[in-house]
Amino acid sequence: MKKILFSLIAVMISLTAMAGSDIKVVQGDKKFFKTASGTATIEILWQDAKYDKQKPLEERFGDMNILCKGAVSDFAEKFNEKSKTIKVDLNATDVDYKFSVKLTNVDQFMNVMSFVPGLSTNIWGTMTITNAKTGETLVVIDIDDLNGGNNPSLNQSFDDSFQELAKQLLKLK
Repeated sequence: MKKILFSLIAVMISLTAMAGSDIKVVQGDKKFFKTASGTATIEILWQDAKYDKQKPLEERFGDMNILCKGAVSDFAEKFNEKSKTIKVDLNATDVDYKFSVKLTNVDQFMNVMSFVPGLSTNIWGTMTITNAKTGETLVVIDIDDLNGGNNPSLNQSFDDSFQELAKQLLKLK
């Protein structure tokens, strides 16, 4: 019995280790979040994105401006909790960096293989970090099938994806 248990644990650890990150730096310094300091703001550009690569997001989520406002707030909260050098300030008018998340696709799945079944929202797109004063592009990050976990609430499931984005950004090496 012990051999079976240890074998299962070893398989789970190896699968976790093999699972790559859902985000990847495609331009700029991978260590930006470790070396830069200052304040930032974030925006979500969703107008050209699709739900399930087929229909406009509004058909699935309704008022996207309200949904994105919640996601931005949750992103800022999680990012500020984890970051030591950069803080996201949603009310500041003079910031050092601008984070722009351009969504291309959003999809949801019912996750029944967890302790609490719920919706899992996955996002695809690009995050561009620019110097807010000069407009210079500093970092471009590809977001590929980022899963924020699962939540029974449609809106909170969307927000959870942006909390996961904040966590993964700060783990970039």
